[in-house]
Amino acid sequence: MKFKAKLSSIGICGNIIKVLFIGFNVVFLLIGLGIIAGGIYLIVTNNSFAFITQSAVSAAAIIIAAGVVTTVLAIFGIIAALAQWRFILILYSVIIVIIILLEIAAGIYGFIEWRNIINGQVRNRFEIALNMFGQGKSDVDASVNFFQTRFSCCGIDNASDWMKNTSDRMKNTFIDDASDLMKNTSDRMKNTSDWMNNTFYSNISYQLPNSCCKANTPICMLNNSFTEGCLNATIDFISTNIYAIGAVGIAVGIVELIGAVLAMILCVCIHRAIKLE
Repeated sequence: MKFKAKLSSIGICGNIIKVLFIGFNVVFLLIGLGIIAGGIYLIVTNNSFAFITQSAVSAAAIIIAAGVVTTVLAIFGIIAALAQWRFILILYSVIIVIIILLEIAAGIYGFIEWRNIINGQVRNRFEIALNMFGQGKSDVDASVNFFQTRFSCCGIDNASDWMKNTSDRMKNTFIDDASDLMKNTSDRMKNTSDWMNNTFYSNISYQLPNSCCKANTPICMLNNSFTEGCLNATIDFISTNIYAIGAVGIAVGIVELIGAVLAMILCVCIHRAIKLE
Protein backbone atom coordinates (compact mmCIF):
# COMPACT_ATOMS: atom_id res chain seq x y z
CA MET A 1 0.00 0.00 0.00
CA LYS A 2 1.34 3.41 -0.97
CA PHE A 3 1.24 6.26 1.54
CA LYS A 4 3.02 8.88 -0.54
CA ALA A 5 1.92 10.62 -3.75
CA LYS A 6 4.15 12.20 -6.36
CA LEU A 7 4.80 15.84 -5.55
CA SER A 8 3.17 17.04 -8.79
CA SER A 9 0.06 14.83 -8.72
CA ILE A 10 -2.31 16.29 -6.12
CA GLY A 11 -3.70 19.02 -8.37
CA ILE A 12 -4.38 22.73 -7.86
CA CYS A 13 -6.88 22.22 -5.02
CA GLY A 14 -4.51 19.87 -3.21
CA ASN A 15 -1.62 22.30 -3.57
CA ILE A 16 -3.74 25.13 -2.16
CA ILE A 17 -4.64 22.98 0.85
CA LYS A 18 -0.98 22.03 1.25
CA VAL A 19 0.11 25.68 1.29
CA LEU A 20 -2.60 26.53 3.83
CA PHE A 21 -1.62 23.56 5.97
CA ILE A 22 2.07 24.45 5.90
CA GLY A 23 1.24 28.07 6.78
CA PHE A 24 -0.93 26.89 9.64
CA ASN A 25 1.88 24.72 10.98
CA VAL A 26 4.40 27.54 10.78
CA VAL A 27 2.08 29.54 13.06
CA PHE A 28 1.62 26.43 15.21
CA LEU A 29 5.41 26.10 15.45
CA LEU A 30 5.75 29.71 16.64
CA ILE A 31 2.99 29.13 19.21
CA GLY A 32 4.84 26.05 20.47
CA LEU A 33 8.09 27.97 20.85
CA GLY A 34 6.19 30.73 22.67
CA ILE A 35 4.68 28.17 25.08
CA ILE A 36 8.15 26.76 25.80
CA ALA A 37 9.47 30.28 26.46
CA GLY A 38 6.53 30.94 28.81
CA GLY A 39 7.24 27.75 30.76
CA ILE A 40 10.92 28.63 31.09
CA TYR A 41 9.98 32.14 32.25
CA LEU A 42 7.65 30.63 34.88
CA ILE A 43 10.48 28.46 36.22
CA VAL A 44 12.91 31.40 36.31
CA THR A 45 10.45 33.68 38.14
CA ASN A 46 8.68 31.10 40.30
CA ASN A 47 10.43 32.21 43.54
CA SER A 48 7.92 35.05 43.72
CA PHE A 49 4.99 32.74 44.37
CA ALA A 50 6.10 29.10 44.26
CA PHE A 51 5.85 28.36 47.99
CA ILE A 52 2.17 29.22 48.20
CA THR A 53 1.12 27.88 44.80
CA GLN A 54 3.42 24.87 45.46
CA SER A 55 2.78 23.53 41.95
CA ALA A 56 4.45 26.36 40.01
CA VAL A 57 7.42 24.28 38.89
CA SER A 58 5.18 21.32 38.04
CA ALA A 59 2.89 23.63 36.08
CA ALA A 60 5.89 25.09 34.26
CA ALA A 61 7.10 21.59 33.38
CA ILE A 62 3.66 20.73 31.99
CA ILE A 63 3.63 23.96 29.98
CA ILE A 64 7.08 23.24 28.55
CA ALA A 65 6.04 19.67 27.69
CA ALA A 66 2.93 21.02 25.91
CA GLY A 67 5.13 23.45 24.00
CA VAL A 68 7.50 20.68 22.96
CA VAL A 69 4.60 18.49 21.76
CA THR A 70 3.14 21.43 19.81
CA THR A 71 6.52 22.22 18.21
CA VAL A 72 7.24 18.60 17.26
CA LEU A 73 3.74 18.18 15.81
CA ALA A 74 4.14 21.33 13.74
CA ILE A 75 7.52 20.17 12.38
CA PHE A 76 6.14 16.75 11.47
CA GLY A 77 3.11 18.38 9.87
CA ILE A 78 5.30 20.59 7.69
CA ILE A 79 7.54 17.66 6.68
CA ALA A 80 4.53 15.41 5.94
CA ALA A 81 2.88 18.10 3.82
CA LEU A 82 6.05 18.86 1.85
CA ALA A 83 6.69 15.14 1.25
CA GLN A 84 2.95 14.41 0.79
CA TRP A 85 3.20 11.52 3.21
CA ARG A 86 -0.34 10.39 4.04
CA PHE A 87 0.47 8.16 7.02
CA ILE A 88 2.12 10.99 8.99
CA LEU A 89 -0.79 13.32 8.16
CA ILE A 90 -3.27 10.75 9.48
CA LEU A 91 -1.19 10.30 12.64
CA TYR A 92 -0.99 14.10 12.97
CA SER A 93 -4.80 14.38 12.81
CA VAL A 94 -5.35 11.60 15.36
CA ILE A 95 -2.92 13.17 17.85
CA ILE A 96 -4.52 16.60 17.42
CA VAL A 97 -8.00 15.15 18.08
CA ILE A 98 -6.72 13.34 21.21
CA ILE A 99 -5.16 16.60 22.45
CA ILE A 100 -8.44 18.47 21.86
CA LEU A 101 -10.40 15.83 23.82
CA LEU A 102 -7.91 16.02 26.71
CA GLU A 103 -8.14 19.82 26.70
CA ILE A 104 -11.94 19.66 26.80
CA ALA A 105 -11.85 17.22 29.75
CA ALA A 106 -9.28 19.33 31.62
CA GLY A 107 -11.23 22.51 30.87
CA ILE A 108 -14.52 21.08 32.19
CA TYR A 109 -12.85 19.75 35.33
CA GLY A 110 -11.00 23.02 35.94
CA PHE A 111 -14.13 25.13 35.39
CA ILE A 112 -16.13 23.04 37.88
CA GLU A 113 -13.46 22.48 40.55
CA TRP A 114 -11.11 25.49 40.37
CA ARG A 115 -12.69 27.25 43.36
CA ASN A 116 -12.29 24.19 45.63
CA ILE A 117 -8.72 23.63 44.39
CA ILE A 118 -7.70 27.25 45.05
CA ASN A 119 -9.53 27.39 48.37
CA GLY A 120 -7.84 24.25 49.69
CA GLN A 121 -4.33 24.84 48.37
CA VAL A 122 -3.95 28.57 48.96
CA ARG A 123 -5.42 28.40 52.48
CA ASN A 124 -3.21 25.47 53.50
CA ARG A 125 -0.01 26.90 52.05
CA PHE A 126 -0.70 30.40 53.38
CA GLU A 127 -1.19 29.02 56.89
CA ILE A 128 2.20 27.32 56.67
CA ALA A 129 3.77 30.46 55.18
CA LEU A 130 2.47 32.70 57.97
CA ASN A 131 4.08 30.37 60.51
CA MET A 132 7.42 30.44 58.68
CA PHE A 133 7.45 34.12 57.66
CA GLY A 134 10.42 36.16 58.84
CA GLN A 135 12.50 33.14 59.82
CA GLY A 136 15.08 33.38 57.06
CA LYS A 137 13.12 31.42 54.45
CA SER A 138 13.48 33.65 51.41
CA ASP A 139 11.05 31.64 49.25
CA VAL A 140 8.36 31.88 51.96
CA ASP A 141 8.82 35.62 52.46
CA ALA A 142 8.89 36.25 48.70
CA SER A 143 5.68 34.27 48.13
CA VAL A 144 3.75 36.00 50.91
CA ASN A 145 4.95 39.46 49.88
CA PHE A 146 4.15 38.74 46.22
CA PHE A 147 0.56 37.71 46.94
CA GLN A 148 -0.12 40.54 49.39
CA THR A 149 1.37 43.19 47.10
CA ARG A 150 -0.08 41.81 43.84
CA PHE A 151 -3.63 41.40 45.16
CA SER A 152 -3.64 44.22 47.76
CA CYS A 153 -4.54 41.78 50.50
CA CYS A 154 -3.35 40.83 53.97
CA GLY A 155 -3.41 37.43 55.67
CA ILE A 156 -5.62 34.53 54.64
CA ASP A 157 -9.07 35.88 55.54
CA ASN A 158 -7.94 39.27 56.91
CA ALA A 159 -5.02 40.98 58.65
CA SER A 160 -5.87 39.51 62.06
CA ASP A 161 -4.50 36.17 60.79
CA TRP A 162 -1.02 37.64 61.28
CA MET A 163 -1.66 38.49 64.92
CA LYS A 164 -3.22 35.13 65.74
CA ASN A 165 -0.40 33.29 64.02
CA THR A 166 2.37 35.26 65.71
CA SER A 167 0.67 34.93 69.10
CA ASP A 168 0.54 31.17 68.73
CA ARG A 169 4.18 31.08 67.62
CA MET A 170 5.32 33.13 70.64
CA LYS A 171 3.29 31.00 73.04
CA ASN A 172 4.80 27.81 71.68
CA THR A 173 8.33 29.22 71.76
CA PHE A 174 7.91 30.52 75.31
CA ILE A 175 6.52 27.25 76.58
CA ASP A 176 9.21 25.18 74.87
CA ASP A 177 12.04 27.32 76.24
CA ALA A 178 10.64 27.44 79.79
CA SER A 179 9.17 23.95 80.02
CA ASP A 180 11.50 22.85 82.83
CA LEU A 181 10.72 25.89 84.97
CA MET A 182 6.98 25.60 84.55
CA LYS A 183 6.68 21.85 84.81
CA ASN A 184 5.62 21.87 88.47
CA THR A 185 4.27 25.40 88.73
CA SER A 186 0.65 25.50 87.58
CA ASP A 187 0.05 29.02 88.85
CA ARG A 188 2.98 30.37 86.83
CA MET A 189 1.71 28.64 83.72
CA LYS A 190 -1.73 30.13 84.28
CA ASN A 191 -0.28 33.61 84.82
CA THR A 192 1.93 33.31 81.75
CA SER A 193 -1.01 32.16 79.68
CA ASP A 194 -3.12 35.07 80.92
CA TRP A 195 -0.29 37.51 80.09
CA MET A 196 0.06 36.11 76.58
CA ASN A 197 -3.69 36.19 75.95
CA ASN A 198 -4.45 39.58 77.48
CA THR A 199 -1.31 41.64 76.88
CA PHE A 200 0.04 40.45 73.56
CA TYR A 201 -2.31 42.35 71.29
CA SER A 202 -2.10 45.60 73.20
CA ASN A 203 1.68 45.64 73.76
CA ILE A 204 2.73 44.45 70.33
CA SER A 205 -0.36 45.86 68.55
CA TYR A 206 0.83 45.13 65.93
CA GLN A 207 3.26 45.87 63.12
CA LEU A 208 2.34 43.89 60.03
CA PRO A 209 4.59 43.05 57.07
CA ASN A 210 5.05 46.05 54.76
CA SER A 211 3.35 44.12 51.95
CA CYS A 212 0.10 44.30 53.96
CA CYS A 213 -0.12 48.05 53.27
CA LYS A 214 0.14 50.43 50.34
CA ALA A 215 3.62 51.32 49.15
CA ASN A 216 5.48 53.99 51.16
CA THR A 217 3.39 53.38 54.29
CA PRO A 218 5.80 54.28 57.16
CA ILE A 219 4.54 51.62 59.60
CA CYS A 220 2.07 48.98 58.51
CA MET A 221 -0.50 48.44 61.28
CA LEU A 222 -3.88 46.79 61.51
CA ASN A 223 -5.72 50.10 61.15
CA ASN A 224 -4.03 51.02 57.83
CA SER A 225 -3.57 47.56 56.28
CA PHE A 226 -5.42 46.02 53.36
CA THR A 227 -8.80 44.79 54.58
CA GLU A 228 -9.31 41.88 52.18
CA GLY A 229 -7.76 38.47 52.81
CA CYS A 230 -5.55 36.93 50.12
CA LEU A 231 -7.76 33.86 49.71
CA ASN A 232 -10.77 35.88 48.59
CA ALA A 233 -8.56 38.21 46.55
CA THR A 234 -7.11 35.26 44.63
CA ILE A 235 -10.57 33.77 44.02
CA ASP A 236 -11.90 37.16 42.87
CA PHE A 237 -8.97 37.57 40.47
CA ILE A 238 -9.59 34.16 38.88
CA SER A 239 -13.37 34.76 38.78
CA THR A 240 -12.77 38.01 36.90
CA ASN A 241 -10.49 36.35 34.34
CA ILE A 242 -11.88 32.84 34.04
CA TYR A 243 -14.02 33.60 31.00
CA ALA A 244 -11.07 35.20 29.21
CA ILE A 245 -9.00 32.10 30.04
CA GLY A 246 -11.83 29.93 28.72
CA ALA A 247 -12.09 32.00 25.53
CA VAL A 248 -8.36 31.58 24.90
CA GLY A 249 -8.71 27.82 25.45
CA ILE A 250 -11.63 27.64 23.00
CA ALA A 251 -9.67 29.67 20.42
CA VAL A 252 -6.69 27.31 20.74
CA GLY A 253 -9.02 24.32 20.35
CA ILE A 254 -10.56 25.81 17.20
CA VAL A 255 -7.10 26.43 15.72
CA GLU A 256 -6.10 22.83 16.48
CA LEU A 257 -9.33 21.55 14.92
CA ILE A 258 -8.66 23.57 11.76
CA GLY A 259 -5.21 21.96 11.58
CA ALA A 260 -6.71 18.47 11.90
CA VAL A 261 -9.33 19.21 9.20
CA LEU A 262 -6.69 20.58 6.78
CA ALA A 263 -4.55 17.50 7.40
CA MET A 264 -7.47 15.18 6.59
CA ILE A 265 -8.38 17.11 3.43
CA LEU A 266 -4.76 16.91 2.30
CA CYS A 267 -4.85 13.16 3.05
CA VAL A 268 -7.88 12.81 0.76
CA CYS A 269 -6.09 14.71 -2.02
CA ILE A 270 -3.01 12.49 -1.65
CA HIS A 271 -5.16 9.33 -1.58
CA ARG A 272 -6.89 10.34 -4.85
CA ALA A 273 -3.54 11.13 -6.44
CA ILE A 274 -2.18 7.69 -5.42
CA LYS A 275 -5.23 6.00 -7.00
CA LEU A 276 -4.64 7.83 -10.28
CA GLU A 277 -0.97 6.84 -10.44
